[in-house]
Amino acid sequence: MNSNKFVKTVLVGTGTLLILAGGMTAMIDPFFHYHKPLKQLEYPLERGKERYLNNGIIQNFDYDAAITGTSMMQNFKTSQFDDLFGTHSVKVTLTGDTYWAIDEEIRTIFDNKSDIKYIFRCLDYNKIFDDKSDYNYDNVPIIYGTMSSIFLTKISL
Repeated sequence: MNSNKFVKTVLVGTGTLLILAGGMTAMIDPFFHYHKPLKQLEYPLERGKERYLNNGIIQNFDYDAAITGTSMMQNFKTSQFDDLFGTHSVKVTLTGDTYWAIDEEIRTIFDNKSDIKYIFRCLDYNKIFDDKSDYNYDNVPIIYGTMSSIFLTKISL
């Protein structure tokens, strides 16, 4: 086999395998990014994989209410929520995440669904009094952090 035929065979074989693997992933879609779950397949919904699953659930499932928040909301039952409020809800929680991430998830819900009746969101007691903002990781007084940002004390030219 000469080198040109070998290169063509390898490229065609690699391309075929990539297309086959991509097609299987899109067809099975374990994170619901392309479509709803297929009825003939069972999808394990494991804890710790919410970050991957929630976006697909928000975009592709049929619902008019959502239960969202941190791990404190994971034990709420959507069936009980549906019975109490007359809705069809989904649960899209983020374990141990920030209010900023939960807010982004809620914005995604409103961007994808216009007929939302209810958003049931957590208010974790330990996060309400957390005074660290996204930019203040060192927990320095706000005036010091602002002044050092204005005068660029950490950047030397």
